[in-house]
Amino acid sequence: AQAPAMQIAEHPEVAAFDDADALERMAKACDAVTIEFENVPAASLDLLAALTRVAPSSESVHIAQDRVREKETAQAAGLEPVPFAVINTVEELEAAVASVEMPAILKTTQLGYDGKGQVVCTTVDDVRKAFDSVGQVSCVLEQRIDLKSEISVVLARGFDEVTQCFPVAENVHVNGILHTSQVPSACSSELQAKAQSMAIQLSEHIGYHGVMALSSLLIRATICYSTKWHHDLITAATTRWTRLRRRNLSSNCVYCARCHLAKLPHCSRSSCLTCLVTVGRRGSQIGHL
Repeated sequence: AQAPAMQIAEHPEVAAFDDADALERMAKACDAVTIEFENVPAASLDLLAALTRVAPSSESVHIAQDRVREKETAQAAGLEPVPFAVINTVEELEAAVASVEMPAILKTTQLGYDGKGQVVCTTVDDVRKAFDSVGQVSCVLEQRIDLKSEISVVLARGFDEVTQCFPVAENVHVNGILHTSQVPSACSSELQAKAQSMAIQLSEHIGYHGVMALSSLLIRATICYSTKWHHDLITAATTRWTRLRRRNLSSNCVYCARCHLAKLPHCSRSSCLTCLVTVGRRGSQIGHL
């Protein structure tokens, strides 16, 4: 009830994600519905989609909820995820270790974020202990690469199939958690263009509609790996679509859309400090909501 979007929504609603009656009320009150993060049940989006416009689709959200589906979808789109192997059972563990160069990171396929559900491993025994520590749930074992930096591309793709990219962000992590993002990135224009091209390639492959982000890892040898992709969508899902029509916003302000919704003053710089401060730590995680 204290969420920022609740303060400006026309029809505030507090209910479980799978509350069918609440979802129906939302659909009837909205010209369009979107989500704040990817762990909303896909079935709930299907229910909403039967009554109103929903973006992103439940199919896209279903992919984003699972690291294996994400990586396999990225590969099918022609992108190159960090080398990985899937571990569903103890019996698959040694084969996974043999196929992924150490050191590596064991990650749960679902729900892990900000370093949670992730364990750095250097030996087979480390992987075995890590797999036990997460409850032997489905995991991916990712090669830990010699990381130079991480960059993120946020893009918007409409139902008219037109795509626009925001300026590329360069991210700094502390203890496995995103700490700051610099916009625009200091990396070369060639790498920024490549990252934007990869994000567009993925969005077109899955027929994505809405706002999404693709994070890419720059390694010492300057090879660009694709990594987890995310939804970074304007909140206020119960605010009518017409209120999302924004006018007279600074063309250089990365987050003016959020400023506008919150009725805050806009800046004219390439990185909107007003928005970053207002949205807070989560909002400043460009592409990592």
